[in-house]
Amino acid sequence: MSVPTETTIAVVEAELVVVQGYADRHQLAVDWKPEKLQLNIAGKHPANDDAVQIQADLAGYRAVAPAWTVTSPGKDGAFPKGGTAPNGKGSLFHGNGVICAHFNRLAYKFHGGPHENWSGPDAWLQVREQVYAATLGEMVIQIIVHLNYSPGWN
Repeated sequence: MSVPTETTIAVVEAELVVVQGYADRHQLAVDWKPEKLQLNIAGKHPANDDAVQIQADLAGYRAVAPAWTVTSPGKDGAFPKGGTAPNGKGSLFHGNGVICAHFNRLAYKFHGGPHENWSGPDAWLQVREQVYAATLGEMVIQIIVHLNYSPGWN
């Protein structure tokens, strides 16, 4: 689904206020690159203080879910290990190296992910499994909360 770049930029910039506020409270650096429709968030892994880079490809956002990745710069193939939150919920970080959440287009079978049971990344707001996040701020919060329960890197 094609969304004009200007529309995506306007929507993202309206939501960035919440992302930036959360990032400021949690010592995260936010770098919005509108020319690339890319959001980068840098911080530290709570388990070991290694650098963490969270990135979202926002092309087509809100018509389609963003494409989220989490890496550690300088560590080839690094992906957070999944942990268990106190409520017993499993992690968004799966062993296949994908943030497994409805708000990540990379989790959908159409984009190589494990979820063929979800309609597709253009129906992402209808999926109600595990966690629900409908804005960039909510997505970042979910990723960081799950990172707090990650014991390190795969």
